Formats: sequence, structure tokens, C-alpha cells
Amino acid sequence: MTYYLIGICALLAAFFAANAAGSLAAACAWRAARALAARRLSSAARADLAFALRTAPTALAAAFTAALLAPAYFANEPAHTGEAVSAKLAALALLSAAGFAAAAWRCAASLVATRRVSSSLMRRATPFAAGGAGVAVMRVEHRLPLVAVVGVFRPKVFVATSVFDALGEDELRAAVAHELGHVSSRDNLKRTLMRACRDALPAAPFARALERAWDEESEGAADEFAARAGGAQAAVALASALVKIARLMPAEGFDKRAAIALLVDGGAGVAGRVDRLLNIADEPATGARSSRPNLRRHAAAACTLVAFAAVALLAAQPHVTRALYSALEHVVSALS
Repeated sequence: MTYYLIGICALLAAFFAANAAGSLAAACAWRAARALAARRLSSAARADLAFALRTAPTALAAAFTAALLAPAYFANEPAHTGEAVSAKLAALALLSAAGFAAAAWRCAASLVATRRVSSSLMRRATPFAAGGAGVAVMRVEHRLPLVAVVGVFRPKVFVATSVFDALGEDELRAAVAHELGHVSSRDNLKRTLMRACRDALPAAPFARALERAWDEESEGAADEFAARAGGAQAAVALASALVKIARLMPAEGFDKRAAIALLVDGGAGVAGRVDRLLNIADEPATGARSSRPNLRRHAAAACTLVAFAAVALLAAQPHVTRALYSALEHVVSALS
């Protein structure tokens, strides 16, 4: 029993340390690269970069712990050593376990809240138009000037009646196209994954800046998506829609529900988005530099496969597992 208890505690502590180090490195990398990215990359590319930097530390820490450290420990640790779990090791393991529990809880709570909100909206919604890519667009009575994507795996676009009344046909089409940009990028799923990564490291929130950056850049990316879909006219129409919807937002009592990305969040950042959209309208070629979302996704998938293949290759090397076991033993001893 002690054999397994020490192993589990050591692996949880190792995951915590690897995740903390990776998150700190990712936050520093984003701070160093942010200015260059703003000049060279589109909003869509910056959003992808922020998401990758936010989620990679947790994913790689999990792969490192499960695929390398766990086999190294259980293949090399004697069954009876007389060792015991120290208070320091137990504390780190409990902190790491609490992070996993919080991640699972928040993911489950987010999915339940999303389902509840979607069901509530659907009860008073009517179909408006086929949004594209199998996404339903619904007209709904709502106290907020709602233009939002609701749902993680089967998202729907909801548009409040007040928005229908306030926007012209071109503006409404551009606003819906913006939300379809969020659907195309699976932004609600990405937001859920980032919440899980955050909670897997509860005591060291190094990368909150990455989450805020992703929120901002994902809105810019959806703006770019709408502008690419309809050209300069759509960019101008979306800019006009942003201003009109911002004016409809209540001055107070605004509560952004879980899993809903409003087109205008209380009017925040509208001026900057309008400026970027007008720039895209004036220079359509500037919006084309991010017109390769599939290429970025394929590159990200390739990098992920290479990383996990490297981990699998290392796990097959006996001298690597012995070296990792030795390092793990030194860490456990230091925490005794």
C-alpha cells in the first residue's frame, strides 16, 4: 500500500511542479513575444498562440507525468523500501489533487450551465435562418441586446429581438457572421479547456494574462472572420453593428452568463475593434494575412503529434526511465 501511495503522491507533486514551471515559462514567452505578435500576426493567429501557450503546459505536464515518470517509478521502485510519505510531499500531492478536482468540477459546472442556458433560451426562441456549417440561428426575447454563441459541442447562435429591431440587414448579417467565427474556431470549447488548465494549477496562476489576451484576440479573430466572409462592406457593417449594440447595453446590472460570448461585452473594447474593422475595410489585404486557419490548425496538430511521439519514444528508452527514476528519488528524499 505504501509503495503505491508514495508513487501517487510523487507523481502528483511532479505534475504540479512541471505544470507550474511550464505555465511560468509560457507567461514569460507571451510577455516577450506579445509586441512582435501584435505587429506580425493577425488576431486569429494571436488567439491561437495564446491558447496554445495557455494549454500546452498542462497537457505536456500530464503527458510527462503519465507517460514517463509513472512507468519509471513503477518499473524501478522496490516494493518494500521502508519509506513513508512526508508531510511536504503529501501537501504538494494534495494541492495537485485539489487542482484536478477543481478542474473537473468547473468543466462539469460549465457544461451544465451551458445546457441550462441553452434550454431556457430555446423555450422562447424561433428559428431565424440557416447560419452555415449546420449552425442554427435563433431569434429570442431577452433583456440584453444578445448576440451570442451558446453551447460547447452543439452551439447555436441567439440574437435578441432588440438587436433585430436596431440593426439593418447588412449589420445583422455581419453580426451573425461574427458569431459564426466563434463557432468555426470552437471558442466555447477552448474557453472550457482553459478553465480546466487554470484550475489544475490553483496556487500559481501565472498565465491569467494569457486568458485575458485570448478573450480579446478571439473577438478580433471573429471580427476578421466576418470581414473575410463579406469583404469591406461587411467590415463596415459589423463596425456599425458594434456601436449600435453597445448603445443598447444596460448601464448596470450586466451579468455575463457562463458559456455565452456576447458580441459586445458591456461596450468594453468596442472602439478598438471598430478601428480595426475600418482599417480592414480600407485595406482589404490586411485581413487576408490570417486567412489560413486550416494551415494553423494543421500545424498545431502536427506539433502536438510530434511532442507526444517524442514522449513515447523517450518512454521506450530504459536508460531514460532509470535517469528519471533517479531524479524522482532525489526529489522525494529532498521533501522528506
